[in-house]
Amino acid sequence: MSEKPDNKQCQICQGYLFDDDDTVVCPVCGAPHHRDCWQTVGHCGVEHNHGTDEQYDILQKAKAKEAKEAEQKANENSTVNTCSYCHRTSNAENAEFCPYCGHSYNKHIPQGNGYANFQMPFDVYGGLPKDTTIDGVTVKDLATFVGSNSSRYIHRFSQISKRKKGSWNWAAFFFPSGWCLSRKMLPLGFMYLILAIASAICMYPFSEIYYELLDGQNLSYAAQYALIENNLNKFDLLSMILAFIGVILNFVPRIICGRLGDWHYRCFAVNKVKTILNDPDIEDKPTELARSGNLSLLWLIIALLATQFVPGIIMMFIS
Repeated sequence: MSEKPDNKQCQICQGYLFDDDDTVVCPVCGAPHHRDCWQTVGHCGVEHNHGTDEQYDILQKAKAKEAKEAEQKANENSTVNTCSYCHRTSNAENAEFCPYCGHSYNKHIPQGNGYANFQMPFDVYGGLPKDTTIDGVTVKDLATFVGSNSSRYIHRFSQISKRKKGSWNWAAFFFPSGWCLSRKMLPLGFMYLILAIASAICMYPFSEIYYELLDGQNLSYAAQYALIENNLNKFDLLSMILAFIGVILNFVPRIICGRLGDWHYRCFAVNKVKTILNDPDIEDKPTELARSGNLSLLWLIIALLATQFVPGIIMMFIS
């Protein structure tokens, strides 16, 4: 009785069950419970339905069958759209734009010889109908909040789920702090910024010795590696250890942010949009969504300057 139910509710307290909850399932009907709830009551929360058509596992099978039939019916009735630009097909009902290239299904690219005649309607909703909801928030509101490059992010948000958090974001990989801060995820951005500064400080003693050896020479990468290899005795143990720590602090956060950045941004955007929409003191919701979200070049510049100059300033005071 220790299966982890997926997206289910405890049949006693009706609370949602998460991956890290201690759960049990009824050996008779398979109904999920918190272990504490089960031990408190001493039996299955829907025990009164055992042996009837309302038994938990029987109801779940019936619901799953209905959902499958509904999905099949929806697929049969959905309209297949063929994009006039990339010629790929999609059965996204009521979609205004191609989910692959972003071209409008309702408009055609004018044919002409010059760049001035080229027009490409841009899909800000990532190929989804604007009234589609993601975690209770409409795509239209999310796109207003995300602003710049919303097509890419809305499409990624729709693909991310509780079981599939990962995607890949190159901007988040190459510059974690700058990407997070520019997207106004300030606590996460400052955490990555501190790690980047710590990485640069750890690398500083090794770099100082290395640049002395290099002495302004313009060497190939192979020659640089050979230079280090031939002068290992000039690098003390502490500088080597700190350099190794610096490399870890540099690459591990990049990989984490590159892999989970879109998921973090989805959670952040959904929560911010819900907060704004539920605030009765805000009259102009769309304006506030656009102001609170979108891309901040100021924070991006701050991250760039801090990454470039703060480690050197700190090392001046330490030295």
